[in-house]
Amino acid sequence: MKIVAGYDPPYPNTSLIERILADVKGKESCVYLVTSLFEGHETENAEIDRKEEELQKVKAILDRKGITSETHVLVRPTSPGEEIVRFAEENNVDEIIIQLKKTSRVGKMLTGSNAQHIILNAPCSVVSVR
Repeated sequence: MKIVAGYDPPYPNTSLIERILADVKGKESCVYLVTSLFEGHETENAEIDRKEEELQKVKAILDRKGITSETHVLVRPTSPGEEIVRFAEENNVDEIIIQLKKTSRVGKMLTGSNAQHIILNAPCSVVSVR
């Protein structure tokens, strides 16, 4: 089973990690920990390094559980939602797990534009956690 976990450091989310662990339990799997940054002059190496460091923290948790995982900081010219969908298509994944940051009732109904794009355009199942 291949899973893309869309993660937006530095917002740690134990629900995201718990969901990954539940979905891969007893299955041979690979988890792609993915975050995305807009390409351009604003994107500095320090920002990329900071995001990679946060992804490595989650990877270390998965490594301790014996789960194969990879980290990917995508720096491309389109939105994070579009990049996660494209990454899922390119890697033929079975599921995308995303975290939602909005916790109000209205926020849950009107998810962010990236989450909406992923939910509506993903080539596989999408699970959202908050």
